Amino acid sequence: MSNQRKLILHLGCHKTGTSAIQGALYKSRALLSDQGFTLFCKNPDGTERVSGDALTWVRFRFCPHRRVHGLVRPGFAEALAASEGNVIASAETLSWIFDPKEIHQLAENLYQHFDSVRLVSYVRRQDEQAVSHYQQAAKHSGFIASRYFGTGNRALPEYGEHLQHYLNYSCRLGYWADAFGQSNVSIRVFDPRKLVGADAVADFFELTGLPWNGKSERKNESRGLVFTKTARLLSQGRLDYTSWKDLMQHIPDSQPMLPSRKSAREFYEHFREGNLLLNEKFKISKDTTLFTEDFSKYPESDMDCWDEDSANAALEALIKGFLSANPVSSPDIEVIRRAANAIQPLDPSLSYDLINVANSLGGIRPDLKIEAGFRSRVRSFLRKRPLFPWGR
Repeated sequence: MSNQRKLILHLGCHKTGTSAIQGALYKSRALLSDQGFTLFCKNPDGTERVSGDALTWVRFRFCPHRRVHGLVRPGFAEALAASEGNVIASAETLSWIFDPKEIHQLAENLYQHFDSVRLVSYVRRQDEQAVSHYQQAAKHSGFIASRYFGTGNRALPEYGEHLQHYLNYSCRLGYWADAFGQSNVSIRVFDPRKLVGADAVADFFELTGLPWNGKSERKNESRGLVFTKTARLLSQGRLDYTSWKDLMQHIPDSQPMLPSRKSAREFYEHFREGNLLLNEKFKISKDTTLFTEDFSKYPESDMDCWDEDSANAALEALIKGFLSANPVSSPDIEVIRRAANAIQPLDPSLSYDLINVANSLGGIRPDLKIEAGFRSRVRSFLRKRPLFPWGR
């Protein structure tokens, strides 16, 4: 081992500009190399990740009390050490590790190869974090987030004690501080008012003292209510990724999907005490509460339910997706068939409309024909479901 080898490990969290930071690191590899740093962005099989991250080095198990449990893959420390010179790596999946023993073992392994290890993490006010992360779970690739936060179709997940494992930053980041030393953990608040240049990427490079190309790209931004709710319905219906992607590219942006001010505040209160403890320990923010407690950006009432306009926008976009191929081929018909089957238990009204589209195009399987009494059952279902006001 060379003298005074350094490792900078960026832990995330999710939805705090992490993808943008990773992209900037990847584009700045030459500048980093000039300063003696190598960006580690490889998969366990040794292939390069052009996204600039190392997130595949965490695997997952599922259990009742945590729902999601992250584990470091064997060989992570050795793979980092095989890189030349000092090393920097970024993996938001490290934020899914909730077991202090797992973190202590990682620290022990890393200190066998590096003289100093610095950890960097960004934290976001819990209501904002949950709204953003929960909506990411709607995407076809958001399986882990969906497993953890649940599969409801509102702006905020339903609170449960398991959420403390991720969103109680005092506890979760405290494990890392215990394993690596508090002085080696840098925590920043993800809030434009508190970031260098109001930008997470600029802030990260200023904090670490590393060079970069000065270009920041925003990634993974929310697409609004229509996209999120439609994506979640199709994802829950187990539609295959190709079909999901083909359909979702037609869904328009729309108004944000937001909880009410009251709902956001009540959700946040579950974590406020932990924020006070974290700030007292790490002296992160001038706000004693760690985060600015301004909830004025939220509406007075929940903005996360279908109405006539948003439902029509979703339906029109899906039909446009089905009809985009001209002429319609058998595989396209099959996509409609699978979509109709997939979402029928979740949204009978939309399933009904898709079946009609498929029938009008022909070639649909006979068992998807509208059976006697189905229309009346749909109407009965809608009358009992408050998310669809026209069904009452």
